[in-house]
Amino acid sequence: MASNINTTTIDENYPVAGIDNDSQGFRDNFASIKTNLTTAGTEITTLQANRARIDADNDHSGNEIQNAELLQVTPKFNKAFNTLTGDHEVDYRDAHVHVINWDFGSPGNIATVTFTGWPTDRYASLRLIMSVDNPGNNDTQITLSAGAGDAKLNDRTNVDTWNGTSILTLSGNIGEKTIVDVFTYDSGNTLFFDYVDRFTSIP
Repeated sequence: MASNINTTTIDENYPVAGIDNDSQGFRDNFASIKTNLTTAGTEITTLQANRARIDADNDHSGNEIQNAELLQVTPKFNKAFNTLTGDHEVDYRDAHVHVINWDFGSPGNIATVTFTGWPTDRYASLRLIMSVDNPGNNDTQITLSAGAGDAKLNDRTNVDTWNGTSILTLSGNIGEKTIVDVFTYDSGNTLFFDYVDRFTSIP
């Protein structure tokens, strides 16, 4: 945006040497200088409030970033949940990748994962990387819930860890991870659960 500072109202040739100059000319110049300094202060304050910083986090308040080429931009991930013993709520606002590990201590446990914090009327997606820290616990069931919304599942009926009702069976084998992508386009009223696969350590 163009600046509103206007220096054409300042007479740089005033006062004129060798003559008796009217004091009104001084007052006019000072008034113009004051007006332009006030305008500059307003514009600088706006820049300070709305600029993108390289020394702090930036919140663009939902405004678009257009015509940009991205390099070395990574999704934020959250790995704070390493010893869960029950249900868990995933907040989209915390991260785009959530690393979750349950430690039930015994086989046959069930936990439900719910979701919150989806943006309003925008496409949003996140990834779950899940595991169970209990070797031999092969029948732990994790239900991925859309809450009061509608759950849509991809067709993985031939995979034994995904039973078609948003329930995963997580293995307790050490190093094994189950990955599911979750996305929505209507503020979380419809959640799409995309079972990616179960990953195991290379022998």
